[in-house]
Amino acid sequence: MQLLLDLYKISSPSRKEKEMIRFITRKFEEMSVPYEVDRHGNIYATKGNAETYPCVVAHTDEVHPKRAKGYEVVNFRDAVILGFNMQKKQFVGIGADDKNGIWICLKCLEEYEYMKCAFFMGEEEGCIGSNRANMAFFDDCRYVLQCDRKGNNDFITSISGMELCSKDFIKDINLPAHGYKVNHGLQTDVAILKQRGLEVSCVNISCGYYNPHTNEEYTKIADLNKCHQLVKHIIETCTDRYEHHYEPYRRWFGRYGIHYPYGFGNSYDFEDDETIIPQSRRHFKNKPSRQRDYNSLLNVMSNRLAFDSSLTVDDLMDIYKDRFPEAERQDYETAYREIMG
Repeated sequence: MQLLLDLYKISSPSRKEKEMIRFITRKFEEMSVPYEVDRHGNIYATKGNAETYPCVVAHTDEVHPKRAKGYEVVNFRDAVILGFNMQKKQFVGIGADDKNGIWICLKCLEEYEYMKCAFFMGEEEGCIGSNRANMAFFDDCRYVLQCDRKGNNDFITSISGMELCSKDFIKDINLPAHGYKVNHGLQTDVAILKQRGLEVSCVNISCGYYNPHTNEEYTKIADLNKCHQLVKHIIETCTDRYEHHYEPYRRWFGRYGIHYPYGFGNSYDFEDDETIIPQSRRHFKNKPSRQRDYNSLLNVMSNRLAFDSSLTVDDLMDIYKDRFPEAERQDYETAYREIMG
């Protein structure tokens, strides 16, 4: 568990992820794994030469702010890991979301001869990195796995109604034998990749962290290892390329004009499509910066509602009024419907 403990000691708030990026790339150099870091801070690693690769992804940021002096990582009886500030006598979030996913990526790169991994920046602020990722990197992947889900038994195959993978992929894994079940989830990087045209199956998997985005966050080591074993099983037995195509539909979406559902797309040039834009509404402009703001709002609301579904639109407007000063009530209501159905 030393690698995991080392990851937990690194503070990597969104947009301040350089230390984590340095740590990961040093590990690649130690393993002699070729890698590339793009101008956004995303990392791509490819080990070995093969026609197709298993691929595992994670994100490098966390929601917790930079940790204060006195922070320690506590391994309790090799069963539970949590953070504690000895000076302040209080619990501190360890960023297991998504350092557990990073750990699994690094372990797989150690263990297998042929492997691809990608690490995206800014997931917690609206999947910024995956929205700008190099999609060509995934052209020779068999599937894409992300370990960025709380708990120990969720195998996320759809997000906000968007299917992520083929039925054959689910069938070939034999989830019940590994203590997992199909479930629906919230926004994360694989959903962005699928929305951007990823043509193979992708999923998000529970990886043993609990109470994410709170100071009481902790990891159950047995549940993390359970996820690791499932990922290894998939890599070793699912050697085919599991194609899966998602066809997005278009619709009117508030003041943002034509927009893909679920708040994921921000690259569609709606002014060039005469077939779906009524002439009377040609004044709508594609505003990527405002779309990114909406994606960020959707993401933070998704995370908040996942842990307190009793919150109303008014509650959320009060919580995020300072963070999103330009957001209107219509934005909150639309995002709320997207998340809660």
